[in-house]
Amino acid sequence: MAGSGGSAPSYTARVSRGRTTATFFSGVAVARTGFIAAVTVTGLLAEEITGSARLSGLPGAVGTLGTALGATVIAMLIGRAGTRSGLSAGFVTAAVGAGLAMAAALFSSFPMLLAGLFILGAGHAATQLSRYAAAELQEPSHRARAVGLIVWAGTIGSVVGPSLVEPAGRVVGLTGLSELAGGFGLAAMFFAVAAVMYVVLLPSEQLTVGGGVEGDGPSLKGLFRIPQVQVALTAMVVGQFVMVLIMAMTPLHIRDIGLGLGAVGFVISAHTLGMFALSPLTGWLTDRLGPVRIIVAGVVLLTGSSVLAALAPTDGRTVLTIALFLLGLGWNFGFVAGSTLLTVAVPDGVRTALQGRADSMVWTSAALASAVSGFVLDAAGFTILSAAGALMALIPLAVVVRRPLALTESTA
Repeated sequence: MAGSGGSAPSYTARVSRGRTTATFFSGVAVARTGFIAAVTVTGLLAEEITGSARLSGLPGAVGTLGTALGATVIAMLIGRAGTRSGLSAGFVTAAVGAGLAMAAALFSSFPMLLAGLFILGAGHAATQLSRYAAAELQEPSHRARAVGLIVWAGTIGSVVGPSLVEPAGRVVGLTGLSELAGGFGLAAMFFAVAAVMYVVLLPSEQLTVGGGVEGDGPSLKGLFRIPQVQVALTAMVVGQFVMVLIMAMTPLHIRDIGLGLGAVGFVISAHTLGMFALSPLTGWLTDRLGPVRIIVAGVVLLTGSSVLAALAPTDGRTVLTIALFLLGLGWNFGFVAGSTLLTVAVPDGVRTALQGRADSMVWTSAALASAVSGFVLDAAGFTILSAAGALMALIPLAVVVRRPLALTESTA
């Protein structure tokens, strides 16, 4: 793409960068729509197959573990075959998993449902890893905005996905299948569409600002000693754990204090709004102020929201709504800023491998939080659970204090 004028190559690069970023945004929005449609019916289908609600949460947990494994595997594939091949292969994998889960409805097979959710979750990791690929297109001073934009794309799917489940169920019901299979049919279709979008619209070369490819560099083990990496990983992993720990048990707590499903929906909607709606603003702030400062702000929000949830009165729907909104926003700050820090503080050669490992750790923490939250709620109550979350939320701050170099270099 040579040009005679000094500004022509820069303009061409900006146009190409914008189009590719738009592809990532659209692909994530489409894939996320399918994923949320599947998640919406997963517990219900599990209960229909087994005849009991006791195991209805297990497929979701298995899917989360699949995402944890898939993040590492897809990142390895990206490093070897390129961004387009790695991410599109992930979407195809998710489509296959959704198809298997749909077949589980036909055969009323719970093991088949678990296998389908694991494969679906593994492929879904490509949706998450797309934020890193979009950030690689940008100069370091604009990468957080790209991360925030791709995270925000997930909001579209979170809103649209559940609304499509009922009409899809009616269509699938005409074939004699359970209407709950419609959500998985949507997931299979939407992930397949996202894969085609990436294959057709993304360039075949590895997508980095310098046009380079993954190569030799520091060992993965050595990267974990970098102060900025320690701060980023701690913020993302702890933020995910605290957010899931409290969020997962909030609906049960609302029911226990005598409020209805309307209150559950309102509070969780506010939480989702906090998680995603302000992502572009979070990205802009991260580029302006530096990722570590935003991580510290996220720690303050997570801690404060957890304390607020712990102190909410029994009739405190408004207080819980504010607490869960701030909980989501605190997670968002840590997730966007931490993801950015993993792109600006790590050498090109092993960056993708580290990002995949980081996402594996994040989703493993989510599965662990989901697994233990119910036991903590049952043994100690929502107040103690939220207080424990507040204490855990302070861990990234301790890492920042111990690693002042990370704060100095990352906000320069």
